[in-house]
Amino acid sequence: MKITSIFALALCVTICLPGFAAKKKKEIVVHNDSGEMHLRIDNGGYQHEVMINGATQSFPLSSGTSGGNLAFGSGLTVINFSAGYNYDLPSFPMLQIGAFPSISYISSVGSATMFSFLVGPTFNVSLNGNIEDAFFGTAAMGISSIPGSTGFSFRFDAGKRFRIFDHLSYQPSFGVVKISGMSAMFVFNLLGGSVHF
Repeated sequence: MKITSIFALALCVTICLPGFAAKKKKEIVVHNDSGEMHLRIDNGGYQHEVMINGATQSFPLSSGTSGGNLAFGSGLTVINFSAGYNYDLPSFPMLQIGAFPSISYISSVGSATMFSFLVGPTFNVSLNGNIEDAFFGTAAMGISSIPGSTGFSFRFDAGKRFRIFDHLSYQPSFGVVKISGMSAMFVFNLLGGSVHF
């Protein structure tokens, strides 16, 4: 119950803490012989991003029982809900820092509910300077907990945002998760979305 309360608090803080902010344009000014040239890099004018992922399919990198808790082999089913918040660092266009809480139901030889809270940077690459259409890579670390066990976690994700309309992007991704004492897993997230403000 204590872990559930901590997770619920972390999720609320992650989603509710940032208020909606006005668009803030960022410029890098480049001087040349003919005067001043302004190169505008504004991330689409957004400083905040909230992400919601409704489902994740995971596949083990190696089968077998790891850590004495879960059997990461054939028959593994993962139902996942995760959220996240990214803040655009004003001094570094297209670089964000974020927090990513999640809850997963894992069904294998023995089923379990896992809570995770990770933090880390997201690097964005965009051809048009708009983060709503950017390719991205995230490296995050933190803790994951299942009944009777808490472990250090690493996660690496890569994906692409597709702008649907202002403030909203479809955000599929692919990644690798490693939790201490457990097998590493491929993670496919095809139901991700993000809201920018």
